Amino acid sequence: MKTYLDVSFKKKHHAKNAGAKWDYANKKWYWEGSITPAIAKLMNKGSFESRLKEAKRKHQEKKMTEQLKKD
Repeated sequence: MKTYLDVSFKKKHHAKNAGAKWDYANKKWYWEGSITPAIAKLMNKGSFESRLKEAKRKHQEKKMTEQLKKD
């Protein structure tokens, strides 16, 4: 899964050095894989928080579904 990064033109070398790749179609830097500290610094704070919130929501939904199957 691609995680898009909010990287300014001035900081593009940070993204490249951290291992991020350029998506020509979307004209944005992205990262695939586990989030490293270097990549986390490049991520848009709102984007990271929204992804974390979504992951928590999915986890809770899965737990509720499993509980309903048990009942």
